[in-house]
Amino acid sequence: VLMASFLLGLLGRLTSVITLVVIALFLALALDPLVRWLQGRGLARGSAVALVFLGVVLLFTGFGFAVVPPLATEAADLTQALPGWVDDFQKTQWVIDLDKQFGIINTVTEQLKTRLANGETVVQLFGGVLGAGQAVISGAFSAFTVLVLTLYFTASLNTLTEATYALVPASRRARVRLIGDEIIRRIGGYGPGQVAVQPRPGAGAAVE
Repeated sequence: VLMASFLLGLLGRLTSVITLVVIALFLALALDPLVRWLQGRGLARGSAVALVFLGVVLLFTGFGFAVVPPLATEAADLTQALPGWVDDFQKTQWVIDLDKQFGIINTVTEQLKTRLANGETVVQLFGGVLGAGQAVISGAFSAFTVLVLTLYFTASLNTLTEATYALVPASRRARVRLIGDEIIRRIGGYGPGQVAVQPRPGAGAAVE
């Protein structure tokens, strides 16, 4: 019982690591057909892997440059417009009537001043900002880990698959190899298939 509890706890702690490994392996299998295609054009596997990863990095970099600046602009515009929205909201007639009856604006203002003057509130706000920073750093580290693992798996995929097949008894090895190669082929075809399918809805919307 103690051993089972220990193993379950260890598995729980390793869940995030296992997830990153599985994602990296899936990506490596999805990129392998492109690597093999480049090999068929005369490139060595190492050069093909490097070229594919250069393309992936450029793709994600371009995606980041396409998405991040508009989001930053929208956030800046929202920050600039928010005080005006609040001021317009306070000037609406029904808010003015409620404030005359119940003193809502003054109450909210006093509550904000009290909470900002409270040390615990400042600590909570700082903790929230620190937590968000830790989440960003953790996400960046996880993405970098997946990238490195994917590079390793893609470069060593043939060696890894042969080593895995070698663990199977010789009497079953041929069948396991057949099934394993089919699984790899299907996973490898899934990624390019999705890339080919995804632009179609956008193209259809553009036509409409």
